[in-house]
Amino acid sequence: MSGESLLQRMARHGVTGKGAHVATSTVFAGLEWKAAGVHLPGAPHTLYQLLNHMIYWQEWAMNWLNGESPPTPRHASGGWPGPPAPASGAEWNHAVRRFRTGLAQLERQARRTEPVSRGRAKSPLEMLRTIGAHNSYHAGQVAPLRQLLDAWPPPTGRLPWSIARRRPLGAPRSSSPRSVPAPPPSPLCSSPSTSPPSRPFRPPPPA
Repeated sequence: MSGESLLQRMARHGVTGKGAHVATSTVFAGLEWKAAGVHLPGAPHTLYQLLNHMIYWQEWAMNWLNGESPPTPRHASGGWPGPPAPASGAEWNHAVRRFRTGLAQLERQARRTEPVSRGRAKSPLEMLRTIGAHNSYHAGQVAPLRQLLDAWPPPTGRLPWSIARRRPLGAPRSSSPRSVPAPPPSPLCSSPSTSPPSRPFRPPPPA
């Protein structure tokens, strides 16, 4: 893009996932709303919970980039808002649109922000890198959950080599999520129904 510095382009690609994985904006595309609330055995969160978590920190980062000082939750659970499942298709679609709108705002911010501007404890580049890495981390959780639900890859934004055959040719698509055996309990894992991940996203503190 004309006039875009190397650092700005790096920040923008980090936000969008360009060159690293399927476009971040498409990781929830084409998913049925009921599947978004399925709690698979052994998984700490549903896809709907992951989506709302990603929305929460995207909007936190955007507020910070706009010069605000958004409060950081006192506990990790504060960054995991909402119920495990959407109540309707409309609620799910609204959340997906909110996520994609936030991504578009971050991408615009990466284009127009001076990435190493001073005046705060952290630079805009650091914040954009942090939220981009955070989204990529959780996109890496979304993909296997969708694979287990026989709902991956998304219909758009996929890399050519990510289109894998999920079932024998000619076999009908299952009308319900495949059965997944639960893994043995681990003393290192918290209860998936009550606890967020052991290493929650911790944004840099505002200046």
